Amino acid sequence: MKRHDVADPRAIGRRIRAARKSRGWRIRDLADAVGVKEPTVKCWESGSYVTKVTKMIRLCHALRRSMDWLVMGRGRNARHWN
Repeated sequence: MKRHDVADPRAIGRRIRAARKSRGWRIRDLADAVGVKEPTVKCWESGSYVTKVTKMIRLCHALRRSMDWLVMGRGRNARHWN
């Protein structure tokens, strides 16, 4: 596997935070949308914890971003989602 193909938890956290802020959401808003507690979102955003795929899917839907963008930083942002 090439180095640039490895998902960096800190980069994922930065993208989660940026997407959350672009929606005008507080940490609590994202936590409610995904069904987790605020400390969990803080861990995601700091890069200290990467969630399971099932929560990641919910996160992508809540933030209106594609999995490819959230995990790898490439691809479509999927802003067309409802």
